[in-house]
Amino acid sequence: MIVYKQLKSEYQQFYGGNNVGKKKYDVAIPLGSYTDRNGNEKTRWQNVGAILEGERGPYLLLDRWFNPAGLPNPDDRTSVVLSLFEPKN
Repeated sequence: MIVYKQLKSEYQQFYGGNNVGKKKYDVAIPLGSYTDRNGNEKTRWQNVGAILEGERGPYLLLDRWFNPAGLPNPDDRTSVVLSLFEPKN
């Protein structure tokens, strides 16, 4: 998971400013499903990055380990869907 110190460092490297900006969304992918205590099927999500609002507009940071080519592709699609969630405080 991306932490604040990493965000600040990467922002300074790419944008040259000191203001990291506000985290607008977490970026996540579905890894599978599980059954909760009540017998409901739930999606298991993995956070892979964040969308932030910076001095020069919004930008996307992805964790370096994330490789979209490694996601399952049973329908032989040419694209990958990443979901956006408002960050939990």
